[in-house]
Amino acid sequence: AHADADRADADAPVWIAFVARDRADLRIKLTVARAGAVDPNGEVFHRASDEAETPPLVGFLYPGQGSQRPGMLADLFARFPALRDGLRTAPAECVRA
Repeated sequence: AHADADRADADAPVWIAFVARDRADLRIKLTVARAGAVDPNGEVFHRASDEAETPPLVGFLYPGQGSQRPGMLADLFARFPALRDGLRTAPAECVRA
């Protein structure tokens, strides 16, 4: 992953993955990612995309099958109205959870 970051085209879409333990850790890793730097701790991974892509999106990954729980994203739905709009169009099976 680090070798890809060193060769990445600054104008190309980039995929970035990392895990943050808390807000302070998130700030540090976002700073590293934004700078396009190679993380000396090996905790921020960059990958240049080979194809043109749709505009970037943010995804939340929760490791481990079964780690989901009812109401898991309630605070995000309360804070971001656009998520509530998406919930209106989601399949009923998803909304019940």
